[in-house]
Amino acid sequence: QKVKIKALRGQKFELVVTVKNSDGSAYDFTDTDGGVTTSDSGYFQVFASGGLALQNEYSGQTVSDAVEWDVRVGGADGKLTITSTNDAGFWPKPGTYRYSLFTERAGSTASELDYWLHGDFVVIDDNPATNLGGIPTTGGLSE
Repeated sequence: QKVKIKALRGQKFELVVTVKNSDGSAYDFTDTDGGVTTSDSGYFQVFASGGLALQNEYSGQTVSDAVEWDVRVGGADGKLTITSTNDAGFWPKPGTYRYSLFTERAGSTASELDYWLHGDFVVIDDNPATNLGGIPTTGGLSE
């Protein structure tokens, strides 16, 4: 399914997707073989132009790093939880990118992929603390 995702720069990114069967029941991401239950593996990729991975870009610094993603596959509840995992937060340049969310089936002898979502991944910078393209800050508010 094609879905546009909007993400706020300067925050951690987290999205929970619930996959359902055509009858409305939750999709089961598990496979039981010989009494052993395994779960599908999940993947989330966001690409800039030219097919490069989405990068964090810190204003005033020459350092950039790829945005890292963790996809937790819920099992029989049909949930996929996507989280950005960079220690410094979520700081890509505002703009429109492309993404794909897919899983690889557990227990398959060949690599069987199921694509669930794809489309535009839009990074916006409406965070009042960073609307000038600020960099991540350390520490909290002082009293």
